[in-house]
Amino acid sequence: NGLEFVFDSPKSADNAVEAIRNFYQAALTYTGTGRTSTHVHVTANGFTIGMTQALVALTYLLEDALFDEVSHDRKWCGYCMPLTEMPSARLRKVLAPSTPEEIIYGLRGETHADKYYGLNLASVWKHGSFEFRYFSGAPDAEELLSWMDYCTEIVTAARSLGAVDWFMGDRSELDVATMLSHLLPNWSRKLVTAISMELIMQRLYELR
Repeated sequence: NGLEFVFDSPKSADNAVEAIRNFYQAALTYTGTGRTSTHVHVTANGFTIGMTQALVALTYLLEDALFDEVSHDRKWCGYCMPLTEMPSARLRKVLAPSTPEEIIYGLRGETHADKYYGLNLASVWKHGSFEFRYFSGAPDAEELLSWMDYCTEIVTAARSLGAVDWFMGDRSELDVATMLSHLLPNWSRKLVTAISMELIMQRLYELR
């Protein structure tokens, strides 16, 4: 007995912002519940395997901060699990596959439930997009636009990194803070202040 509001077609950045503004100006009446969520899709068109691995690594690094910043309750709702809860065998096949078949398995998963991560990689195969499921439902317009900005920033950052190699070297807290500030200009300060750099560095160590 719920409703789902979706774009009528994929949209570029400016058109997406216009569509969001038009939606809120329509002043529709609806009520969100604890199960209501917002999903943002960003195209995977032109993404290489290396870029995809960089996106997964960067997301792994920042998820704790993102949950704290946008909606900590979403972390344990069962529909947007953190990548830290992903079976290590699947995560390993994504980040360090020994064959092309392994990364295909890692991205697609094996069951319907394998899409229920904050970063849904299975969406690449179904929709040609990375699906971000971290966000709660019924946001106001500025919240939604800010979340969309995060999604486009982190995907653009992964494109710039191009590979997972950066995360595999020895990095200091300053290295990480500088990288984040450069690649996520609008969101890095929010994320770094949401949790301690110590936890971010712990996640980096786990990736290696």
